[in-house]
Amino acid sequence: MPSALLVTLLLAVAVVLVVVVILWEHRSPGGLSSTLRRAAGTLRGSLTSPQEGEFRIDFASGERSARIEVAVADEPPHMTSITIELAAPSPGALKIVPTSAHLSLQNLPGASNLRTGDADFDDAYVVLSNPLSLAARLFDLGRSERIRRLVRSLCGCRVDLSRNSFTFRVESLPASDERLLRWVGTACQLLEEILLAGTDDGSVLWVDGATAEVGQCQVCGTPMRSNLVACSRCRTPHHEECWEYVGRCSTYACGERRFDRI
Repeated sequence: MPSALLVTLLLAVAVVLVVVVILWEHRSPGGLSSTLRRAAGTLRGSLTSPQEGEFRIDFASGERSARIEVAVADEPPHMTSITIELAAPSPGALKIVPTSAHLSLQNLPGASNLRTGDADFDDAYVVLSNPLSLAARLFDLGRSERIRRLVRSLCGCRVDLSRNSFTFRVESLPASDERLLRWVGTACQLLEEILLAGTDDGSVLWVDGATAEVGQCQVCGTPMRSNLVACSRCRTPHHEECWEYVGRCSTYACGERRFDRI
């Protein structure tokens, strides 16, 4: 075998071995711990491990409290989530998830799926928000491409905005502290874009601190400001007179006849 070819093969084997070692270090408990310690140091946060295979970094994102949670499963997928607490109620509820995970969206009553106008993105992701105007403004012509780029930058990521927090999930472990910090940066950018998008008129009604509902009654289409009831099952709010007129919850496939006064 020519010496030049032998040297090339040896170099290729060496590169493969180096890559395997690096990947093993990052996916082994010790390697992951080192990665998270470095990230915690950069974020000036504190690293804890509530139990074996779980890690948490508490840190500050500007004036907001934030945390990173990493769960190492026996078999993939693993999970890394970044949660940022909000100082004031959010402008609505929002979920952006891969199409393959759309069944998990059943816990967002009254939400509507938004088509962003990008066929590839719409095939890959489901976008739900309540009110729908939140997603519509988020994906308007001025920022749509920027939002899609942020979401696509992490294949398979999940975005979840609730009343008091924003969570960004990736079904993967960070291969390095630099990558984890990039994930944190992406999460912060997405949150700022969402808060800037806001809603049409700010009229969002939150029920039991859990579900955001549009400020218009689903039955009559007028603002809900008084004499309100919430479905006992899905918590969708209605005017009391509109509930009495329909006789049950107006949310598709709910059909609950009991309500609670708000």
